[in-house]
Amino acid sequence: MKYLVKILLTIISSSLILGLLAGVIFLLKFDPNDYKTEIGRWVRTTTGREFIIKGDLTLTLFPWLGIKLTQVSLANATGFDSSPFASIEQIQLRVKVIPLFKQQLEIDTIVLDQVDLRLQRNAKGQTNWADLVALTGGPSTNRRNLMIADFKLSGLIVTAATVVWEDQLTQSNYRWSQLNFSTSAITPAQPFNCHLQMTMESNVLPWRTQLNLSSVVYWNFVTQHYRFESLQLAVQLASSSATRSQSLVIPPGFQQFSLTSQLTLNLTNQPNLKLSAIRLQVLPVILTGEVQFKNWYTAPILTGQLQLVKLNLAALFPMFMKSSEEWWQTMVKTVAVKTQFEFKPAVKPSPAVLSLNQLQITIDDHQVSTPQLIVNWAEQTLVIKSLSILALGMSLHSQLMVKQLLTQPVVTGKLSIDLTTLTKLSNLKKWSNLWSEIDLTTLTKWSNSLSILFKSAKTVVLETKFEIASSAISLTDFQFRASPNHLSLPKLLIDFTHSRLSTEGLLIQISGVKLKIKLQINQLFSQFLGEGEVQLVADGGETIFRHLSQFGIKPLPTLPPLLLTVKPISLATQFKVSMAEIVLSQLFLQVGQIQLHSPQLLIDFTHSRLSTAELLVQGWGINLKVKLQVNQLFSQPLGEGEMQLVADEGETIFRHLSPFGIKPLPTLPPLLTVNPISLATQFKVSMAEIVLSQLLLQVGQMQLHSPQIIYRPWVQTLQLTQLTLQILNLVVSGQLTFEPLFPATKFRGNLTVTEFNPRDWLSRLGLSAPKTADSQVLSKMAGITTVEGSLSHLSLDQLTLQLDQSTLQGQVKVQNFSAPVINFEGVVNEVNVDRYLPPPSSPTATEIKSKTEISSTNSTQSIQQLGLWLTYLHNLKLTGQLRVSKLQTGGGEIHNALLKITAPN
Repeated sequence: MKYLVKILLTIISSSLILGLLAGVIFLLKFDPNDYKTEIGRWVRTTTGREFIIKGDLTLTLFPWLGIKLTQVSLANATGFDSSPFASIEQIQLRVKVIPLFKQQLEIDTIVLDQVDLRLQRNAKGQTNWADLVALTGGPSTNRRNLMIADFKLSGLIVTAATVVWEDQLTQSNYRWSQLNFSTSAITPAQPFNCHLQMTMESNVLPWRTQLNLSSVVYWNFVTQHYRFESLQLAVQLASSSATRSQSLVIPPGFQQFSLTSQLTLNLTNQPNLKLSAIRLQVLPVILTGEVQFKNWYTAPILTGQLQLVKLNLAALFPMFMKSSEEWWQTMVKTVAVKTQFEFKPAVKPSPAVLSLNQLQITIDDHQVSTPQLIVNWAEQTLVIKSLSILALGMSLHSQLMVKQLLTQPVVTGKLSIDLTTLTKLSNLKKWSNLWSEIDLTTLTKWSNSLSILFKSAKTVVLETKFEIASSAISLTDFQFRASPNHLSLPKLLIDFTHSRLSTEGLLIQISGVKLKIKLQINQLFSQFLGEGEVQLVADGGETIFRHLSQFGIKPLPTLPPLLLTVKPISLATQFKVSMAEIVLSQLFLQVGQIQLHSPQLLIDFTHSRLSTAELLVQGWGINLKVKLQVNQLFSQPLGEGEMQLVADEGETIFRHLSPFGIKPLPTLPPLLTVNPISLATQFKVSMAEIVLSQLLLQVGQMQLHSPQIIYRPWVQTLQLTQLTLQILNLVVSGQLTFEPLFPATKFRGNLTVTEFNPRDWLSRLGLSAPKTADSQVLSKMAGITTVEGSLSHLSLDQLTLQLDQSTLQGQVKVQNFSAPVINFEGVVNEVNVDRYLPPPSSPTATEIKSKTEISSTNSTQSIQQLGLWLTYLHNLKLTGQLRVSKLQTGGGEIHNALLKITAPN
């Protein structure tokens, strides 16, 4: 623009000189047209360019000394195209003669009609006006020595002018057409009115611009002070559709832009330009403030203050959005910006620096502010010493510096966010319309959960140091505190160059859980592969679920009570995670006194499989080894493997279980408390059933074997096929079905007692067989029966019991195991009672005393062992009858004898 003004002044001054020269020629020769060639030769000699006057040259002498030129053109500079640099259809200039003798200059209105000016820059950056600018010799340093003491210009009129700018360097062109400029009378130190109108078009900005400028000019050519008051600029953009140029979007149709201001210009040795009372309106956007530009010759500096008045986005967005896009109505409603600024252009050796002071951005009831923002172009840095953001109940404070701003930006700084006042996140709901996939129900639940967490915390604060570059993001000293919960991270690095993420010492403390993680992820943005270590220590499950209950999370009804009451709970493992699998190595889990070890646990996503080579569980005197593989893990899981268990005696196990309220049954046989206890089986587990194969359970001298046990959890049934129970030389076989298994257990089946020797069996139990007249009795026993019962009753039907030569057939029912009531009914084929009676001869008192002393120890032990059984028998309520086909006693026989027995206690 500076060069354009200079060119226009050069043309006007040249026209004045040419006019005066032509006037002198006319005075001498009377026919000025004869000198058009001489004038062209003089211009060519002075400028090096052809100057042609095609039209007539008219001269007036008195009372006005005037000249009128038509169809004037000035050739283009060397090296550019042949089209004229400038052409003017008409130049009209008149000066009043008589005032000249009084050293006064009175000029009539200067008229320039249809000026056509072409400004060009070639691909080398050379312009076609540089040679003309060189002829001006720069600004004058002494404008007080004027030959004319006073002057008056009636006005200046430029009509139908066109200015074209063609730039081959940037492949851009601009065209200012229909340019009309006019002024009122111009007198030294007196204000005058000016008005400018023009239309602009460009291949860079594909819309048509109409500009209208008017002002009142106060000026003093001697002191070089100028003031433009009531400066009004109106711009109208016209486009047929929404047009985008770089980052600027103009909505379709005609759009009006306006600027009002007051401009003060000082062109002394310390030049100064000031725009005050600025009011710029672009669409519904209104910008106010003032701008001042000082000392542009030596140390230029641009300062000022700007304010974006509250912008109503509800009025702005419909200009750019379709009518159906109404999400903006619930988004941001108003925006306001206020700042002071200072810009120092680059003047060697000082770099270009932009400083924004007291910057404040208000978005609805949210605010962003900083006391100072500094951009240094030479150092390519941006510095914000203190940045504050208040939004959504959060308070954010930050310090940051951006290095290599224009090449490879690197952002470093500190960040602190105070979330203490964030008791609810309902404000986030109004943003949800930006993303249609957000489920408001899920968002509400998430918000409510966070609200509970923040509400119970005394402070909720996030702090970190950071470095962000195109190649990596690094967070150091990261802290998130929502007391008593805490997350800390010494360092987190995301390396974009090597596609890697790594952490060192991540510590999470939440709801009674302390978690430490060391992690590195390679191939982060493709087929990521993570590896690291995990350590977890937690209070008892009861404490954890007490914290989680605030969020509506409760333990599953089927969760074992042991997991809720034991403590501590700890976990340690190494891991590798990829898109294909998860591998846990050296897994160690401890729940109270229970420990779990596994050298490797594999989750294979490709084949939907989980496997562990060996899983060892230890605790409470129990050692459990498991080999496991689960197929169809994520659809219909099917697990299979082997299990081996070795335990201390039952008494020790129940001692560990007693703190949890689990006690052995009052009728628990003594055999269940002896050592050792072992279990071995193969298993298959699915959603429908659990199948145990080749089950072998040993409790002391008791063994239980079953080739197959099937448990169906959904219907609570348990089937034991080909069951074999061996207690010493007593073998019980058969099959049992439990339906349901829990909670009201019921069972049915059939049992067979293989023939055994009762005397020998009692002896192995440490009990003495009763003395009988016939020592051969009680040497053979066997039985078979169907069984049905529950935890409170037992029924033996179709019972067949053989004792020596006697056979009993019938049924037995037992009610209430804690205080048993027994009902029985049976038929016996034959019984010789005499054989089961004590021996016929009784020992003398001396023999009895001797035998008593000899066997006192054994008898005492036997009595102690029988104590439990006697107590049990004392509580019995017995009712029943036996029909004996042949009863032998006292050397006689009784046929079809009926024996009824009633024993209340």
